[in-house]
Amino acid sequence: SAGGPSTRAGGAPSPRAPTRALVDPARPLLRPVDGRAVGGGPRMPCRRLLRTSDGTCGRARMAGGRVAWTVERGRQGPVVRLYAFSPGRRAWVLRLRAGGPDQALRRALVRTADLTGDARPELVVGFRLHGLDGLSYEVLSFPRGRRPGVALHAWLAHGRVTVEDGQLSEYYGLSEADGGPCCARYLRTVLRWDGSAFRPVSTRGPFPAASVPASDF
Repeated sequence: SAGGPSTRAGGAPSPRAPTRALVDPARPLLRPVDGRAVGGGPRMPCRRLLRTSDGTCGRARMAGGRVAWTVERGRQGPVVRLYAFSPGRRAWVLRLRAGGPDQALRRALVRTADLTGDARPELVVGFRLHGLDGLSYEVLSFPRGRRPGVALHAWLAHGRVTVEDGQLSEYYGLSEADGGPCCARYLRTVLRWDGSAFRPVSTRGPFPAASVPASDF
């Protein structure tokens, strides 16, 4: 959570602590639904799941089965849908959805990476929201024998996130204690899967903004 100004040795003001807070873990932006089923085989092109002509989509084979996602423009911003393939029904069933007037999404992107080391990908969905200078992101897991769900849901004010196999890197901008503009410098926190949850394993910096990679979202 956000912290107040601290003081360095010698009495000089230090940058304020970074703002990083969970956004109500019980209410992720991607929420479970028992939605429509679209008939088709396991290798059906994901574009058949699109409801508009200008959306994007992708597919992956996760630990629990095959999934497909779509990102489309709705009336109040982007809408993200995640489908899981049901062999018994031979159909793609809508399981998770984000977007709508209560969420004020401005942008949504999906990335894949093997974050748990099981040789199967997880999905990471990043959101930018109207009226907020920050980033919300969610890691989706699909364990064997269960439905797809949100394993991590976080909000970073003035934040960036990069995704690679084995880890997530959060970068969050520092505001100067004297009220100067954000964000000339950033701290980096690395999160990794420990077998039960994604947990921070290190925090380093600050780093100059020019050396910080662009966000994946």
